[in-house]
Amino acid sequence: MNFTPANFIKNLIYILKGEIGLFFALGIIALSVIVLNKVFTDKK
Repeated sequence: MNFTPANFIKNLIYILKGEIGLFFALGIIALSVIVLNKVFTDKK
């Protein structure tokens, strides 16, 4: 098994893409929950 730190640097772009994807997915879920709360709240 070889340890090559250069490969970690090369893979940072994939880590970044995954983090951005998670950020957008959680953002969409949070926005949909906010919208659903506004639509279905009781107007007393």
